[in-house]
Parts: sequence; structure tokens; C-alpha cells
Amino acid sequence: MLSCLDEGLSLESVAAQAASSPYHFQRCFLSLVGESPDDCLRRLRMEKAAFLLRKGSATVLQVALDSGYESPEAFSRAFRRAWGISPKAIKRLPTWEGSLPSPSGIHYHPQGRERWYFISPETGEAMQTKIVMMEERRLFGLWASGDPWQLPGLWSRLPPILEASGITAQVKAWLSVLPAAGSAPGQGRLGAAVEVLSLDKGGPACPPGLEEYTLPGGLTAVVVHFGSSEEIGSTVERWESQWLPSSSWEEDKQRPRWEWYQNGNLAPELQITFWCASVRRAADL
Repeated sequence: MLSCLDEGLSLESVAAQAASSPYHFQRCFLSLVGESPDDCLRRLRMEKAAFLLRKGSATVLQVALDSGYESPEAFSRAFRRAWGISPKAIKRLPTWEGSLPSPSGIHYHPQGRERWYFISPETGEAMQTKIVMMEERRLFGLWASGDPWQLPGLWSRLPPILEASGITAQVKAWLSVLPAAGSAPGQGRLGAAVEVLSLDKGGPACPPGLEEYTLPGGLTAVVVHFGSSEEIGSTVERWESQWLPSSSWEEDKQRPRWEWYQNGNLAPELQITFWCASVRRAADL
């Protein structure tokens, strides 16, 4: 499927290559991969479309036709549903990894390199959540309000400021701070930030161009997410719809959510992020 994204594939032809009936192939594919063949193909083509747009050599019309859409308008609507941003706006983002949520870790890559895939067991996968007591954290960062798609721009500006200030070696962690649960769409504070030691422990002063912020401590639900940060939405949705309602916890809407990045310079499917949500016992709310 990864090598045939430009072809007019049908379920019948793919099933025949696997020596299977369409019904049996679709059932097995969904069980193992976590999405239907049509959904998987549609997502891979959309990931390829984003890559072509980011290269800058293809127009929206060309990419729309190559992706199987009859008009750029229909393509733009589908693109916005998938990514939450328009095809033209994606060209202007300073950074981009280009992955949509995938249960199996199967993604488009221009070189078609070998990837790690996560095949789902038939019984499904339980979501692991740890409740831990976090200390408050001293952050330096760039901040904005509203659309989370402002984060790539903030992250592109942060490293040069840190380098110029000479405090990169003193950074303890890299974090994205997100609006608290229940914030109205487009509202709430978000930021690209780094954690540093407090002043009384020898930490640096906040450099010009950045704003200091204290991330509140307290009880925090921590979920491990494998994959790029752009895929984390599916992990959050599962946590909100599956784990949280069946637990004895509720989100503390007075404190923000945040993403705590554990590594860098790895293939997207091996990146690890701790997604953190402030919580309280349901009886305490």
C-alpha cells in the first residue's frame, strides 16, 4: 500500500494480492492495523499531500489532483478536517513532521524507508496512566494565546534565543504548555518552554526575549505517547474517552496540561512524550 499511493487501488485488488476475499482481508487488516484499508490509504495520501506542499514545488491544485480529489476546494476541506489547518497555511509553518494519528505507526515517507510498525493484539491495548505528585517547575519560554498551530512558530524561535543567551547547557527539560481542560476553542495560554533550576539553586536569570513562568505542581496524570507530537491528539482522545471516565479522577481545570519531551533526533515512531494532565480525586471537585 505504501508503494502504490498514486494508483487507483481497490479493496478487491489488494485482497486478491493477499489471496483473500475482500471481506476477510478488510476484517484482518482492521484487527491488526487498527484502521480500515480505506482509512489507512486516505490518511497516507493526506500525509503525502502535506509533504508535497511543504516541499514548495507543487501547487494546491496539483497536489489535490494527485491525491484523488476532483477540485482544490474539496481537497482543502478534507485537508483542514485532517490537519486543522489549510493547505496554504501549512506552507508557512517553520517546522513540520507531517504525521496523522496512526494506531499502527505506519506513515508515509518520501524515501519509503523501513519503519517500525505496532501491530495491535486482538484483545486490544490497555492504556497505562500514572498518577504522580509533580513539583512546580520554573520555565523560560515564548507564549501565545489561542490556536495551538502557533506552537511550531514559537518552537522555531526559542532555540536561537537560548543559544544567544548561553543557557542551553542549563536546560533540564523541553515542554509545551497547553490550555487547561475546558478552555474555549482559541482561548487559553500556550507556550514553547524549557525548564531550568530556580535562582536559589543556582539557576540562570531569565534572558531577554523570553518570559518566566511557574508551572504549577500537584497531582498529575502522566500518559506515555510513542510517535511524533503531531500524533498526540489520538492518545489524548483515548485518555479522555476511555481511561478518565472509568477512573476515580477528574481533571483540575485550574491548572494547565503540558507535553514533556523525552528525546530528540529519533525517527518519529520512536519519539517519546509524557503527556501530562492536572487531576484531582473526583470526590474532591
